[in-house]
Amino acid sequence: MLGPVTPEALAKLVPSDNFRAFLGGKPDKVLSMLQKTASAPDAGVALAVENGHIIVGYLCAQPPPAKDRLCCASSVIGITATEVASPYRRQGLLRSLFEAAFRPSAEERIVYAIADPALRDPGESKRAYRDRIEKVFGSLGFFPYPTDHPAVMKRRNAVFLVRIGRSVPSWEVQDFVERLRGRRKPATVGIVLGDRDLRNLIRADLEHQGFEVVAVAANPGPLDPVDIVVTEFTGLRGKLATAVVVDGQEEERIDDIVYVPLDRLDCLAGILQRELVHAMESEWQK
Repeated sequence: MLGPVTPEALAKLVPSDNFRAFLGGKPDKVLSMLQKTASAPDAGVALAVENGHIIVGYLCAQPPPAKDRLCCASSVIGITATEVASPYRRQGLLRSLFEAAFRPSAEERIVYAIADPALRDPGESKRAYRDRIEKVFGSLGFFPYPTDHPAVMKRRNAVFLVRIGRSVPSWEVQDFVERLRGRRKPATVGIVLGDRDLRNLIRADLEHQGFEVVAVAANPGPLDPVDIVVTEFTGLRGKLATAVVVDGQEEERIDDIVYVPLDRLDCLAGILQRELVHAMESEWQK
């Protein structure tokens, strides 16, 4: 397993003729694609090589293009092409390619990929392809995420997959999710807290961070459905996330509720964004 690979090293290798997905699997075109990616700034290529010179698996990773709405976050990188030659599948090579490409920074990265049914194997249905890709990438920590990103919308039945590393700062997660959503529809929030100053402080912070606060109250009572509820009272729930403010020592989640200590409220926006991602992931896994 090699990664990252230089264009000079690629010149000594030959792609297997068992590739199918990209560029018709033609060895000369596949090699050209790999060399182009290896030469690009901040990009990388990882390979699985047999007999010292035959490429039997590859993974290409690049930051989003400059004009792409996902661009500009240093932690974001896309898997632009990856395939394992058919005789070598089901041997864990994709995991090895992923580890070679992103070692040791995988947990500091937001990695995404677009599964395009046009790349499916001959005779494979679009549904079977999607199930296969979601299963394989899911084993690496990816999950499907809905988006109206043009690269997904222009590919019929394509699915956007994302893996968010555990060490990615919360503000970068929030920014990435907002970019995926096209900044079209902010998450709605209801705040139910007895302390007026605390209500106002949280409202100002969340609105500054792009959330839409649609309800504010001092006491629990009937509340129109909202995506997120921030409260100190039991029995209130948001559609996607619920944060209970507590006078405690540590942030923790119990079932579908995250408990946020008072001294962590400066991180509340990032915590809520992570909860939205978790809720979306859970919904797709049902």
